[in-house]
Amino acid sequence: MSGKVDSARPDKVQRALGAAIDALGYLARPATGSNTLDFTYVDRLLSAVVEPPSQGKQKNGRRGIAVIRQWMVEDGPGVALLEILGQLLWRVVDMNSEQLECLRSELHAQPRYHALIYDPCSAQLVLQRLERVRLHKEKACMDLRASLVGFSTDSAHSDASSAASEIERPYSADCGSVISDSASTNSEPLSWDPVLSYNGLIKLRPATINYRGLWSNEMERDLLDFYINMFAPSQTLFAEENAYLTILPLALHSESTRNALFSVSASYMREYALSDAMKYGYMNHNYMVLAAQALQRDLSEGHGATDSCLAAGMLLVHHGVVNENETEMCWSWHVRMIDGFQQARGGFDPSSEPALFMNYQLTLALTAQTSAQIQAQRFGSSDWLLQCSGRESQRICGILGMSRRMLSMISRITMLGTAQVSDEERVSTAESLDDEIAMMNQWCYQAPGEALEVALQTAQAYQLAARIYLLCRVLGATPLHSQVASLHAKLYDLVMRLPIDGMLYTAAYPLWCCFIAALTSGYSEKTEILYERLNSIRTRNKGNICAVISCISSLFSWIHSHPFDKAVQHGWWDALMETQPARMRLLSLG
Repeated sequence: MSGKVDSARPDKVQRALGAAIDALGYLARPATGSNTLDFTYVDRLLSAVVEPPSQGKQKNGRRGIAVIRQWMVEDGPGVALLEILGQLLWRVVDMNSEQLECLRSELHAQPRYHALIYDPCSAQLVLQRLERVRLHKEKACMDLRASLVGFSTDSAHSDASSAASEIERPYSADCGSVISDSASTNSEPLSWDPVLSYNGLIKLRPATINYRGLWSNEMERDLLDFYINMFAPSQTLFAEENAYLTILPLALHSESTRNALFSVSASYMREYALSDAMKYGYMNHNYMVLAAQALQRDLSEGHGATDSCLAAGMLLVHHGVVNENETEMCWSWHVRMIDGFQQARGGFDPSSEPALFMNYQLTLALTAQTSAQIQAQRFGSSDWLLQCSGRESQRICGILGMSRRMLSMISRITMLGTAQVSDEERVSTAESLDDEIAMMNQWCYQAPGEALEVALQTAQAYQLAARIYLLCRVLGATPLHSQVASLHAKLYDLVMRLPIDGMLYTAAYPLWCCFIAALTSGYSEKTEILYERLNSIRTRNKGNICAVISCISSLFSWIHSHPFDKAVQHGWWDALMETQPARMRLLSLG
């Protein structure tokens, strides 16, 4: 044990550590399950955390409770389960801050402790116990009230329930009428024990959505539970405009959309419900194949509605993003349907968010391709992005994190970088694009308070990253260029301020901006900090971020072995990207 622990009276630390390890061993027993555990001590601890003792003689008890509460906030709810044997709290009460720090340090070196606090199932279990404690306190109050005023507890609970039912819940306004089944009026409760990343992307945010009719068995019901209550809310800051929820009505009548939805949900649940990983892995593959086959039939036979096909395409592209390493079919195949709809007489709605999402993935992926690779592929025009008013084109789309116009600008930069034009025309067009991006005023009204601030900062990050991308790819500016350095300093500061955990962290996090910032930094220290920041996200989330981190690492190795010696070096972006496989790399979280 370290000298620091020795100076902090190792006897107390050691005894507390032994108690914690005993609890971890008890929780890890094969026969132990949430249905067989005795939560008496855990519930007692949670009750005290909610309402600490107030008597003066219990001063140390209040301090110990405060310490436990802060510990839970910092490491996660699972900390409370260390009290399962009733051995830890009274030991913590008797420890000073230095000893507690030593205890936590020793625990962080224990694999079982990490397995406990980072297992979202533990977090969910504690939150369920906390709700149970709340209900017991509420029932005790209602019993006393009934005794005092002379009416039954049942009627009191009925009044409380009716009042609670009138509370407005997120997403219910637009999606409450998804199902036409008149016999079903309420959302199904969560029927499984989700393994959630406590501080990651997927978090429990229950929505009151009536979705009977979309599922035919209990497994499909569970997939929808996860999709609606945990997956969809994590994709955007805009609760009232969530494309993943607005496509639910389409899933009622579209086999491809419905199966794609099940596949996406199963691919996440395979990661977050570890006890049934094999089952969800099978469901993921099965529904993905069914969705792709149904979509192919819809497109070839012309039976499927355009919006349903786009919705299925969006979900399958998302599936390709978060399962890039194992997806056999290239996700870009689905994006090509947009070109087909453009050429068809009916076309498609240019305001379609599924179409925006697919174009967004393609546009960002092309930025990491060489000019030769881009020219070898044939993709349709993105002019449809601007088929709306000038102000509407600058409104931030929730699932993208930027506006349609900003997406169009990034696409135009890539096309300019690969176009065969004179140097004079290239410079003139680049200057015009840079001015347009700099003057762009992206806006939104959907997100309140801190969410609005994060949405605007995310959009601003895309503006800064796009200007850096323009300078580097089109004009050959290197990180030594004064304008690149100036823009990079602003982008780096902005990216470091954006949340990477908590309720404001969503799939709209600008991973592409981090990619640009990492490759155009003049300081290796900043690149390493960005790398570690992304790596911390990787440990808590499913997705393709691991592939992006690997890409950044290999590209930075090339930069390190080919140091820049001048401010302008034409063609360096293509030379850099030639070191990567030809397959298009996805540069978003979802």
